[in-house]
Amino acid sequence: NFYADATTGDVIMENFIVSGEIKIEATTGDVTIDHSDAKSFYIHTSTGDVRGNVLTEKSFYAYSGSGRISVPKTSGDVFEVHTSTGNIKLEISE
Repeated sequence: NFYADATTGDVIMENFIVSGEIKIEATTGDVTIDHSDAKSFYIHTSTGDVRGNVLTEKSFYAYSGSGRISVPKTSGDVFEVHTSTGNIKLEISE
């Protein structure tokens, strides 16, 4: 498992693979996931965008209080993402 808690600043994960869950909590800042994967993702931000790509199909559960959401309609392990203010754009890597 991997847990990150950021108050101010961006969280960037590149080529990061975890067998369990990834949980990220951020107050202010963007979360970027690039060619990374885990059994499950739980991402929560107050202010900031969440974007990136994962290696395997997920069941995406996304919420944004004020922002655009773009996630694939796939099924698999859980990818839950919530942002109060920000956009969400996630994809499956090819």
